[in-house]
Amino acid sequence: MDYPMYDELKDDYILTKVQYPDHIEEIGRLRNLAWKDVEGINKEFFSKGLWLDDYDKTSHLWIIRYKEQMVATARLSIHNEINEIPWNEYIPQDAMKLINPPVATISRLCVHPDFRKRGLSRPLDLVRIKVATELKVHAILAEPILERFNTLEKYGYQHFGYFGHPMEMPGVTIGFRIKFL
Repeated sequence: MDYPMYDELKDDYILTKVQYPDHIEEIGRLRNLAWKDVEGINKEFFSKGLWLDDYDKTSHLWIIRYKEQMVATARLSIHNEINEIPWNEYIPQDAMKLINPPVATISRLCVHPDFRKRGLSRPLDLVRIKVATELKVHAILAEPILERFNTLEKYGYQHFGYFGHPMEMPGVTIGFRIKFL
């Protein structure tokens, strides 16, 4: 089936902010579905069927639905200390010197495989940047896969290199981006 492009003037896709624990298992299953077949991921980790972690409990979470089906999700976390940032051990030293908490991290942007290339990442990126700005953080950190580099640069993120491969994705190249506010 060919699904429509996201259009904020139409109501075929519904973007909603949700609170933990509402919808958390559905979010975890969508994350798993979105990543389980990507080359370079930890097959054992993704065999669990859910991708959830403790950051979900205190983060801002959004979902996008299409006709009652969750088709995309994303997370924004706020950190008052450097050691609270996910994967902080991989942050390049030149970037570490520039980080002044509080900072936000954008993460867990996942789109159902059948709904990719429909413009769903954009509203999730924009709402996370808007909320982080409203919360008056000093910077927004992103640790995206290669395919997201150019998009984030369009939003004002600066590249600070690549970093080690986390346990969930040992064979996936991840970069480090910062948007200063």
